Amino acid sequence: MLSAFFESIKYVGHQFPIAFLRIYLGYYWFHRALAEYQDGLFTSQIFADNLQATEFLQTMPQWYQWLAT
Repeated sequence: MLSAFFESIKYVGHQFPIAFLRIYLGYYWFHRALAEYQDGLFTSQIFADNLQATEFLQTMPQWYQWLAT
């Protein structure tokens, strides 16, 4: 079974670096988002004021506006 796995690398071996890159980037972005969340980015008044000042709230669907307010 292990030898079959290593033989299959010559057919799909080019996919392993891409898979590791995707896992690394996913972990990195998740880690950065968690750090920003813990720093209070989304609960700060500055974030709320900037969101209210943009036209983003007026252009978003009505059913979704209750999440941003």
